[in-house]
Amino acid sequence: MLELLDHTLVAVWGGVKTFIASREQHLNTCEVELVNS
Repeated sequence: MLELLDHTLVAVWGGVKTFIASREQHLNTCEVELVNS
């Protein structure tokens, strides 16, 4: 049971980190576009 929970947490954390990274990239892209316009 604990092992399954561990795998679930790792998967969720991986998804959260990926989501945050993509959000930051998106924000950086928007800032660059604002600066260039």
